[in-house]
Amino acid sequence: MKFHLILILLNLFMTFIAHADSPEHSTLNLIEKGTVELRQIVTPRAVCKNQTGKICSFKDFCKEFEGNETKETLYENELGERIVNGQFMVMGQNLNNCKLGIEDKTKSLLAKQSIVKLKRDLYAQAKSLNATDDLIQFELTLAQYMADAPDVKKNKEGHTTDYWIRKAETDNHKKLPEPLTATLERYLQESAFDGYKVGKKDLYELEEERLLIQFSEDPYVDPLAFSKKRKAKDLKFLKDFKERSDKVNKVFEETRARVIKFLEKNRTADNSIEIDSMIERVKIIRMSENPHLAGCPNAAFNPDEYKISICPNYYVAPELTLMKVLGHEITHSIDPCNSLMLPQITRRSSTVCTPQGCTQEIFKDPLEKIKVIKKNPFSKTISCLKQKNSVWAMSPDDHVYERHEREREHLRELDQKETLAEFESHLQSERVMKDKFCSSKEGNSQLGESFSDWLSGEVIGEKVAELENINPASAAQRAKEALMVFPTTHCSNVKKPFNDLRKKINTDFKCANNLAEVEMLESREDPHPFATARINKIFLAQPQIKKALKCSDDPGVIHCENTK
Repeated sequence: MKFHLILILLNLFMTFIAHADSPEHSTLNLIEKGTVELRQIVTPRAVCKNQTGKICSFKDFCKEFEGNETKETLYENELGERIVNGQFMVMGQNLNNCKLGIEDKTKSLLAKQSIVKLKRDLYAQAKSLNATDDLIQFELTLAQYMADAPDVKKNKEGHTTDYWIRKAETDNHKKLPEPLTATLERYLQESAFDGYKVGKKDLYELEEERLLIQFSEDPYVDPLAFSKKRKAKDLKFLKDFKERSDKVNKVFEETRARVIKFLEKNRTADNSIEIDSMIERVKIIRMSENPHLAGCPNAAFNPDEYKISICPNYYVAPELTLMKVLGHEITHSIDPCNSLMLPQITRRSSTVCTPQGCTQEIFKDPLEKIKVIKKNPFSKTISCLKQKNSVWAMSPDDHVYERHEREREHLRELDQKETLAEFESHLQSERVMKDKFCSSKEGNSQLGESFSDWLSGEVIGEKVAELENINPASAAQRAKEALMVFPTTHCSNVKKPFNDLRKKINTDFKCANNLAEVEMLESREDPHPFATARINKIFLAQPQIKKALKCSDDPGVIHCENTK
């Protein structure tokens, strides 16, 4: 069976290579020849190719990547800092998901065959012990337990299968022969009680399965390449990563200081308690020791540990790109949803190293200084972000059909015809899920992301203004780099070649079911507003960013300010 499985996977692997080498997709060979071609470095070009007075928009950023859509690196500046192609990474991950889906289906089939064989052995053993009728009665009793208490299946009560067998024996007033009990317990563990664990989700475990395709040798592009180099203890790589980590931590500290400075600037006699609470939250945030390896390119704020993790590709990103990402995640600690909850952490340990050695330092976080914010000091900003001429953040109390019509109008307004078509298709084919994000709290479903975008934009604006006083040309370039996070995954010109290839993979590998989650357009109950609106109506509305890029005011867009 294993030999046939290997042949099936090898055949699928070769089929993909054959298609990837076709003239239509020659630059999209994600497995062998493509890695060299996709690694080409591009020359920096101006994002806003406009004269003073032109309104800059999301589309200006999409044009920046023309010619580089199928390369690993979409942009690189004079410092060697680069923007990695998010669609390239997503496509490699989609292919891996597909292969894992095929492998999981095969495993499930084998597991079912194994359980069938085990049940045959169970009844053969019962027959030899003249206990077939007793076994049937026990199975019926156990099945009844499961029907009456579904949690039994998941063992939520902490009981073992042995516990339930003994319970059934008590109810039936009869014990099963000991050899039969052991076989029955094994059968229950593999089938009804524990179920078959299909697939492993942790990246490190998946490596051991040898199921993933390494679609790039660059550890700052492919999370799998990063993980393998780290596990192999590649000294050259570890030294390079240490240097990049030091840079990330330095930018993190600067960004945090700027967020605190911004909060201080918005302090009044009426909001000092709330501002103090926000500042204390920001102070206890730390960078995670481990990069974020799932769903890259991405970054995440963990509200339980108050830690931020970022994907490997941000370790090579331009400074302002990194500051934008970190500023957004830091601000999640004080967004309108998280500010209504207290941090769960109570103690934190850190390793302090000196030339004499390393010691573990444990200290208590200043949680006593953190208060639940009942009166948000940025309520005016929150109201502004809900407006149509701002990012138009959606509220959870909107009726679902009204919300859909609102999104249609938003897409028409932004002239996003392709996205509108996908959205309509999504509404036809997918069940709309109830929005749970912040639905029981003050604010709205997209407010957390919108607020984090807004405050990080204010922080970037102040940084850009400082740079402009030194070198206006450099300030403009850095402002462009700060806004390059979204286009890498949302520009239609970058997405199209990968969407074409994804359809081909679905057909050739019969992956449609395995990639259903990837193929599905995100529900508009998504806490993230459209990337187009985030760029056009938050970042390009920020006066200092707009000034650095020499972009004129958009009469249909307002800059949300928090007037004291």
